[in-house]
Amino acid sequence: MSGPAPAGPSPKANGHMSDEMLSKVCTTVALIYITFCIYFLSAGQGWGFSIELLIKASRKIEGPVAGLFGTPFCALLFLALMWLMKQWTQRRIATSLWDRFPVPFHREIPYTDPVGRAYRVVFFALIFGFGPYVQGYAFNSFVHGSVCADIEWPVPARAPVAASDGDGKSAARSAAGPKRTCKNGVSIITEPWGHFTAGFGPLTGNNFHFHQNSGLTYFPGWQPYLFLLLTAAVFVTWYMAIRVWVIAALSRLSRRLVKEVRKATDRAGRRRASASSRQARKRDKGKGTR
Repeated sequence: MSGPAPAGPSPKANGHMSDEMLSKVCTTVALIYITFCIYFLSAGQGWGFSIELLIKASRKIEGPVAGLFGTPFCALLFLALMWLMKQWTQRRIATSLWDRFPVPFHREIPYTDPVGRAYRVVFFALIFGFGPYVQGYAFNSFVHGSVCADIEWPVPARAPVAASDGDGKSAARSAAGPKRTCKNGVSIITEPWGHFTAGFGPLTGNNFHFHQNSGLTYFPGWQPYLFLLLTAAVFVTWYMAIRVWVIAALSRLSRRLVKEVRKATDRAGRRRASASSRQARKRDKGKGTR
């Protein structure tokens, strides 16, 4: 006969993951997220840490191409990590905010220990400081990429430019047409704001190419606004996640300031009382001598 069943439902029985396992899952996703952030930042900065796309030397992840891939990758990983951390937070009932933050790999590392505190602070800074910075950097790199079109696409007309001929007569001439920097097409986006004014292109096909002559398909209108939405979601979620720590830090700072002001007021009051007592003693001493 088997022994008596353990009291209370186990994590496996009630369908929930144990706290320690959830902490490890959070840590794994966080490490993947931080690794991608470091990779896309280094590739975008041209630090030599890059790989090739489709085994072609002309398709390296560098500059704006790092933003093309880094913006959605980093955003989706960050949002997934925040969802996991929310699951962890809902399980924790603790007075300390740090007890509600998933400890890397093991939940028994105490915050009171200097090493454990440094471990948590560095991990927290990488997720909520370094990560959003890379998200902003990747999106900024993306909008600085140019776009080529293999089909006719409406390009804003340039303003006429006044030119002088050899006889000194000025004549109005239109600026040159769209610059043909692409191999077989026309550059339709050359400035950051152009990504949001170029209009919406077809959902399928390979008529638009991002920052290269061929190979990286681009969807005018849809892609930049989707990337903008993902980046906005990252920073909104980031604010919602850190506001508890910000409010707690401001509350602690205000309490410390109030305490210091009270101490300063008490010291000033004691000095005034001491000065008043000395003056009273001098007056009494002067009256006694007369």
